[in-house]
Amino acid sequence: SSDKAKVDKKDLIEVITTTKPSVVYQLAFDRWLLQTQQKENFATVPATIDGRLMTGLALGGTLETGVTTQHSYGMPMLAGSSVKGAVRAYAENLFSQKNAEGKVLLKKDDKGIDRTVIDPAMKPILDTLFGTEEDIEQASAGYLVWHDAWLIPALTKEGKYSTSEDAKPFAEEIVTVHHQCYYADTKGEVEPLDMESPVPNQQLAVQGSFYFV
Repeated sequence: SSDKAKVDKKDLIEVITTTKPSVVYQLAFDRWLLQTQQKENFATVPATIDGRLMTGLALGGTLETGVTTQHSYGMPMLAGSSVKGAVRAYAENLFSQKNAEGKVLLKKDDKGIDRTVIDPAMKPILDTLFGTEEDIEQASAGYLVWHDAWLIPALTKEGKYSTSEDAKPFAEEIVTVHHQCYYADTKGEVEPLDMESPVPNQQLAVQGSFYFV
């Protein structure tokens, strides 16, 4: 029954949120740190999530939506392709042409999709860092390799890996759908009315810090 499925899902999330980085993961992370310390080949930065993060939602999985994890170690990661896409979107905003009010100019492409109008002087920089469009001649992937961002295991004040509550990378989160019938409608016949009961939906989120390379 649906009630039992909700209970099973809650129990599974509670199990996952007690998971901590294993000794094997800590050793693998140390190895990755050492491998990426060559400053002439790598640029690195640690960053902490402000609150909680949901990643890999479109992948699907046991809990309806996924959290991207490393196959070998079971710890959350931020896929290099996602990091590249996020940074490119930020760079396109910086390099975009803007109107008198400071709003980004948009132009429809051949498929009718709105695209940011890039400053021609900045286009070569964007292409070098992130690659060119796939549908043009001599398309390239860019000169930078964007690696997956690894979870940084929590440390104690003594600098050792922590086994406390702060060391847990997975967190329980709730996404509440307020207009379930409206979102489920595929024919455009249902309006998002305020008379519907909200539907709490338990999900997994990620917390902590990540090491970007």
